[in-house]
Amino acid sequence: MQVGYQIEVEQIGVQGTSFDQWSTSNSRGTVVPGPLNAVSGMVIAGGSETWTLDVSAAQPWIFEFDPIGSLGLALEAPDGHWLDVMIADQLPGPDYLQTQIPGAGRYQLVIFSLSETGEASYRLRSIPIESDMLRTDIPSKGVVSPERPAQRWDIALRAGTILSVKLEARIPGSPLPPMYVIGPDGLVVASTEQSDQPGVLTGVPISEGGNFQIVVGQPGNNLSTVYTILAGVNQPFGNESSVGPVINRPVAEAFVTTPLPALPTPRVNIADQVIPPVKPDSTLLASAPRIEPENLIRGEVQPGTLYQAWKVNASQGQTLSFSVVALDNGATAGPDIVLLDQAGNLLAESLGADGPENYLMHYFTAAGTCYVVIRLEPGGHYTLWIDVLLDLVTTLPQVLEGSTIGYGETRFGELTDQDEVSRFLFYGRAGDEIVARLVCSQGDTRPQLTLEDNSSNSLATAGLAETRPVVDLETTLPGDGIYQLVIGHENAEEVHPGRFSLHLELRSANDSGTGGILDQSQIIGLGSSRPAYHGLFDAQSGEQVTIRVEPLSPGAPLPLMLQLADTAGNVFLERESELGSGALEFDHILLPRRGVYQAVVTGGQRQSGLVRLTLERDSRFTQDVEDTIRYGETVGKVLTQTNYLDVWSFAGSQGDVINLFARAVRGDPVFIGLQLRSADGQVVATAADDGTSG
Repeated sequence: MQVGYQIEVEQIGVQGTSFDQWSTSNSRGTVVPGPLNAVSGMVIAGGSETWTLDVSAAQPWIFEFDPIGSLGLALEAPDGHWLDVMIADQLPGPDYLQTQIPGAGRYQLVIFSLSETGEASYRLRSIPIESDMLRTDIPSKGVVSPERPAQRWDIALRAGTILSVKLEARIPGSPLPPMYVIGPDGLVVASTEQSDQPGVLTGVPISEGGNFQIVVGQPGNNLSTVYTILAGVNQPFGNESSVGPVINRPVAEAFVTTPLPALPTPRVNIADQVIPPVKPDSTLLASAPRIEPENLIRGEVQPGTLYQAWKVNASQGQTLSFSVVALDNGATAGPDIVLLDQAGNLLAESLGADGPENYLMHYFTAAGTCYVVIRLEPGGHYTLWIDVLLDLVTTLPQVLEGSTIGYGETRFGELTDQDEVSRFLFYGRAGDEIVARLVCSQGDTRPQLTLEDNSSNSLATAGLAETRPVVDLETTLPGDGIYQLVIGHENAEEVHPGRFSLHLELRSANDSGTGGILDQSQIIGLGSSRPAYHGLFDAQSGEQVTIRVEPLSPGAPLPLMLQLADTAGNVFLERESELGSGALEFDHILLPRRGVYQAVVTGGQRQSGLVRLTLERDSRFTQDVEDTIRYGETVGKVLTQTNYLDVWSFAGSQGDVINLFARAVRGDPVFIGLQLRSADGQVVATAADDGTSG
């Protein structure tokens, strides 16, 4: 087997200290931007000092840094993390740090010493880069000088075109400045340093369209250079059709027939959205065969009908999952799952599946017979698998509030109040030798750093060093699991507020990691030697997440299971692949509490392989605002002691027969009330939970 891969190496620190944690306590003042304004200073060995830079808008900047000695320059964002870092090369002449500042705010320019003895001086200028618009086939004039060593030109390019750029010096005999084409991703597409002709770039293919930048630098003579720049765009393979400038030009009003294409008015067929009333003596339920869980059922919706029903027994406190896969490739809509009690009342439903698969999980508060109704196109074939989910919890008693941190990462925080603590959670293995370094960046705070397990039992504690504002905690982890780094005041009677940074380092490990931070996507290898992976993520109360695990190797890991658990490891959602193919997914799971959760992937004991674990977030419903709901749609939010009322609005027509239901899905036991009101606030109907609906 041949595998292609990429390796990216990034320097995140020097001399055993993360860049993010370099002491920045010595503030010198505020810099005045501009090519004619410079600041200077002297930095002692191992020290640092900062200059404040006030930025009014997102803009590229270039910082001319001319040190004498071993110094580094960093740009610190308002939240404390470093946007960009540069170590001076100690060659004659200044160094340049060019970066994109993402938005308005107060930034810090940090100058730090890398020497163990002596002092080092420097001179620093901060220059905003003004960007100019470049039009194709229209020459434009520019100038670069020691005061403005770079000029950027913006140009919009279509995919599949070929770019040509030419520079001409306005003064004959002047050296031509270097030129670079920067893509939308910030990478260099082409440059004159790779060209045989100075000041000319031809035949540059544009594979992906977007906003490009052409950067013209300063020649090596350190003199001002006035130049003319001309850009042209052509179609590949000799296409002679005319190509105009690829920028957004206004269209004459006489040619505008409508600002946007007219969309058809959405119409909803109520009959397609509402399950017909089903009585216990109906033919659909009376003819339903009885099935047992954990048996693969093959079903068929008979021609001329829309549903097929099955009868299954459930025990009190039992959680069942229902997985349906449509087998007909030509089906225009995925299968729907409707769960009814013995009297035909609706217990739960999963409608509008995007693909051929659908999934429903339900917790039964009382024992009895229920009906599983599968809705599919007439004549459609499908498979049904009912699984008994054991050891699932319906409440989440151990969701710890805090943020996640991984090995090699830095987090920032602040201590203010007397009882305030900050928690950072990570997953570690038995035998991991870790070093947690806490650096006080601002204020006179005296913090204490404690390592705890996920039950809040203290394992190790460290205090502030005598000579430096640093706390170092070194220890070996006793077992596999989630650990907490807890930061609080050393003396609760003498509270001094201040900001800090925390860096977690792995010195040595006995085995490859089986856990980490789940941020968007993660590639995982499962096998007999590593059958499980724990992906930690923090979420807000009311946030919805979609978690998906999909095989990447030709043979999927067997078996394969996806679980969603709280911080302590209590599993409250579970899906398992029975046939070893396809993906497992939790779709739009509503999380009731703020804190750290874990997605657990297990498998590979019989057959190893690679899988991709993906996390998608949807935080639309975390705020208290009125929202809308449509026919056939299922929505969810979180109710708390302070937020005990939610309002959902929908549009209906006179004579519509509707079915509304609200059900607690997870969290603390609670009784829910549902009330329907008219547009003028009049109560139309009220329903209250009597504790039997689950």
